[in-house]
Amino acid sequence: MRVKFFVIELIGILSCTILFGCEKPVDIVTEEFLYLNESSSEIDIEYYFGESQNIVHLDINESFIQVQKTPDVNREYIINADSLIIIFSDTSRLTYVKNESNDDGILDRINYDYEKIEERHHRYSYVIDNMDY
Repeated sequence: MRVKFFVIELIGILSCTILFGCEKPVDIVTEEFLYLNESSSEIDIEYYFGESQNIVHLDINESFIQVQKTPDVNREYIINADSLIIIFSDTSRLTYVKNESNDDGILDRINYDYEKIEERHHRYSYVIDNMDY
């Protein structure tokens, strides 16, 4: 009887996979993205994705945190943007364009400090300081 049940269960799993493309559900995680302005000037962060533009303003020593729920995947880029500009007190600017340099700065995950808060809760931190300016 157990063998019969196992065969029926195996056929069900294979049928589900072949006919309906059943996949294992992806785990959802909470991700925090913290941006801290430790430079000696106020900054604007402008980021572009397709036709969309978003701007975040940070005064000196001010931070901004964005929290989102996402599939638990190994990400290469942090910000979903084609390009990003950091403007320092309307006088100096840094421009980052995805895939156009070896160091994508604020766009690239390797430039963030990573902290695992809980099993499915991650924090990525990026500090903008006078070295950027």
